[in-house]
Amino acid sequence: MKKMLFTFALMALPLFALKAMAQETPTDTTVYRVVEKMPEYPEGVEKLMKYIRTSTDNYWKKRYPKGKPVSFLHEDGISGRVIVSFVINENGQVTDPAVLRNVDKDLDKEAIRIIKSMPRWIPGEHKGKIVKVRFTLPVQF
Repeated sequence: MKKMLFTFALMALPLFALKAMAQETPTDTTVYRVVEKMPEYPEGVEKLMKYIRTSTDNYWKKRYPKGKPVSFLHEDGISGRVIVSFVINENGQVTDPAVLRNVDKDLDKEAIRIIKSMPRWIPGEHKGKIVKVRFTLPVQF
């Protein structure tokens, strides 16, 4: 009986070792909101704001013919600030964009398009590791 228990214990030992190794494998899917080093847009915040302003200006130019006064847009009720949340992953790519505060379905769609088309960011870091960080940004139309 002792020999049988000893044999069973020897056979079970590798199973416990495999389970312990599997638990040590990092599968960190955490998306942080605040980290030691926040993600950065290439060339800084001013370039980010310029990118968004240029993108929204181009949207208006495509949507409305030349010569329409800006007041026309306001009379039509088409203006405002769309708040978009997105994740900067470990590679600096923009993922999972979502509208937190909407204005108009077309403007919301355009805000998502603008966010998705951004270049790669410098990813965020926390405790010496590159991590996913959720970022929120206003897109003013």
